[in-house]
Amino acid sequence: MVNQHKLSLVLSCLMFFPIIIYAQWEPDVRLTYDPMNSFMTWNNGKCIATVDSFVHVVWTDDRTGSYDWEIYYKRSTDYGVNWSEDIRLTNTPGWARWGAIAVSGPIVHVVWEDARSDQRAIYYRRSTDAGLNWQEEIRITAQNGWSYNPAIAVCESLVFVVFDDDRAGWEIYYAHSTDAGISWEPDAPLTYDDDRASWFPSVGVVDSVVHVVWMDSRDGNWEIYYKQSSDAGRTWGPDMRLTYSVHSSNPCISASDSFVYVVWYGDYDGNSEICFTRSTNTGVTWDSVFRLTSDPSLSLWPSVAGSGGNVHIVWNDDRDGNMEIYYKKSTDAGENWSVDTRLTSDTAVSAYPSIAISGSYVNVVWQDGRDGGNSEIYYKRNPSGNNTIKEYSSPPTKNLPHLINYPNPFSIKTTILFNLPVHSFVSLKIYDVQGREVRNLVCKELSAGNYMIDWNPENLSSGIYFCQLRTNRFVDTRRMVLLK
Repeated sequence: MVNQHKLSLVLSCLMFFPIIIYAQWEPDVRLTYDPMNSFMTWNNGKCIATVDSFVHVVWTDDRTGSYDWEIYYKRSTDYGVNWSEDIRLTNTPGWARWGAIAVSGPIVHVVWEDARSDQRAIYYRRSTDAGLNWQEEIRITAQNGWSYNPAIAVCESLVFVVFDDDRAGWEIYYAHSTDAGISWEPDAPLTYDDDRASWFPSVGVVDSVVHVVWMDSRDGNWEIYYKQSSDAGRTWGPDMRLTYSVHSSNPCISASDSFVYVVWYGDYDGNSEICFTRSTNTGVTWDSVFRLTSDPSLSLWPSVAGSGGNVHIVWNDDRDGNMEIYYKKSTDAGENWSVDTRLTSDTAVSAYPSIAISGSYVNVVWQDGRDGGNSEIYYKRNPSGNNTIKEYSSPPTKNLPHLINYPNPFSIKTTILFNLPVHSFVSLKIYDVQGREVRNLVCKELSAGNYMIDWNPENLSSGIYFCQLRTNRFVDTRRMVLLK
């Protein structure tokens, strides 16, 4: 065991020689291995969904050849460490493509665009045992018209699907189930733009409030519009225009509590950039548009996931000479943003990312051409990227910052508490006995007060760890014992 003097020396050295053995973002994991192409959905229907330790992924796959696309699925039950075999969800005489996924507890919901008949239709399939077995598929769109680009969201027993449809001109339609996908209400239109097109919807659901965004050409150029139902899809409010730009395309929405976050790419200075807006009052009013990227290259296909005031965004960007996946984060509901973080680094195209969060984990999937020219599905995670700091009531102490954790020893989770006498920049990190950083829990400015954060040491072995709180003025270290 390392004595206290040796630990102090090691931690002091880390101030000047930071160790990067345990980066927050872990290495890329290849999920598919076949000689044909595997595709992510490019219309902002999410291809990844998470709950607790389960990670669920769907994609479009051409492994049978001749553009005979089918929907495939796989899962991880241990936060993305190990993965099941690929499961083929469709076997159509035509093709099936652009799958989207959502999850609530053990029930996994998947929708896709299907061409088994002369028309394009939206089909649905679910699993009630966390993806182990799958029930029969259901066609959820009407017999007339062609339906494209589905997106899905779920909140307990409410399942909501949106798509674009040409049965009466290009409009946004929706279908919903109130019994977790067992039965479905008839689909119905959400937009009525006559000769103008409405495309690429995205949907989020919190309790009985349903939020939908899409791109719309009714104003002579493409803009982002929003619509809400506060009664689980029975009635709808008016269309709300969110953007006023030259061109805005492919929005993605995430709703969490009263926060609603929307990202898309829009034209600025003759270039495509990632843009963001938010509502802090459940979609009643919206902030001004905020531009998240500013570089002379293309920034496209963003995906967003929100968890209270934490907002996570991924997109693909060719600022490096080829398309790569980039990420950025806000911990204050979009007021301020981290610097751009490049998640991929290879000479091939990395594109169409989807993002999902569960607990402290941030999970990303995308398609990547690094494996000999054919596109494969890749996965990456940050185990501590969504840590939530909570302030608790009690006057901050006026002496040195105090750092404790309970329980200690612990086996599954420990709660770390610390207090700040004054406003300060705070770093809270976990180190092993060799002085190597294994988790970066906090790195931000905080006001004076008392704070708590839960730490779940997934995939770390039993042993002694040290939690270090570093502020502008003080350093405090806590010895912790993990017993598994």
